[in-house]
Amino acid sequence: MYPQVRSRFMYLNKRKKPNGRIYLAIAESYRENGKNKTRHVEAIGYVDELATPECPDPIAWWDEEIARRNEAAREAASPVIVKLSTARRIDKRAESRIDLGAAVPSAYFHRDLGIWGFFERKRTARGFDYDPCRILELLVWNRLSAPSSKKAAWEGRGRFPRKCDFSLDDVCRSLDYIDANSDALVRHMNASLEKTRGRRDRTRLYYDVTNYYFEVENEDGDGLCRRGVSKENRRSPIVQMGLLLDAQGIPLDFEVFPGNENDMLTMLPVMRKAGPSQEGRPRGGAGGHCGRQGPQHLREHRGLATLIWTVFRGTVPPS
Repeated sequence: MYPQVRSRFMYLNKRKKPNGRIYLAIAESYRENGKNKTRHVEAIGYVDELATPECPDPIAWWDEEIARRNEAAREAASPVIVKLSTARRIDKRAESRIDLGAAVPSAYFHRDLGIWGFFERKRTARGFDYDPCRILELLVWNRLSAPSSKKAAWEGRGRFPRKCDFSLDDVCRSLDYIDANSDALVRHMNASLEKTRGRRDRTRLYYDVTNYYFEVENEDGDGLCRRGVSKENRRSPIVQMGLLLDAQGIPLDFEVFPGNENDMLTMLPVMRKAGPSQEGRPRGGAGGHCGRQGPQHLREHRGLATLIWTVFRGTVPPS
């Protein structure tokens, strides 16, 4: 049974130190399985250090900021209500629809993975006005419902049941910001998932590699876009992505690699990055056999885990 978490709200925690200084931090109160609990969310600093001519009263400023965050959290978690007028006539020739199914992954997006909270804590440090969390939410839903380009996802934003008041340029600009914070975001999602669902089952790990092709002629010099063994038998340059899953099939981490890198050499870097427990036994999904250097390469790193590479469409390497 997963813990039932309800009634979350943040508040300003003011702690007076022995030296008389007041330290501010953001805490969150919530109710889990019938019990009231509190957790630390964000450290702010000492009041005397935060006071500036532009902000003479840091406590009042942060009270307002936390109230704004709580209101935004309530809106993000609120149910989507669609109002239809019985007197309105529907034009059968017009295509106008809302994908109400987006509410299901959206709930996991905000509740179990805590993605909104991750971006919200970074809001004051951002130098732009658009919301990268809402952009990411739209792109994730588009990938689940109707995989297409990011441009097509933005053009179809009218079907998404949340307000998307950003431009296509904002979508493109947000990619660099999301990429720069991707490792921290993955760690945050894993931590949030363990808080809501308990400890991850790493007794058995699954790993596979796929690739993405680019309709270009030349390779990307020393970059990731290189010619390699394409899953679609294309001659175009590709980029590889390795994905590590836990025993329940939930992703732990990912990494991208040059298109010409051997699949066998990508697993250990992803495992180090994800930090699997010693009992993890990764099972791979690469096609063909593992090659001569693969098993030896794994045996030299038994300290990470008991490594077993099972090839679904090939042979199991000897121990």
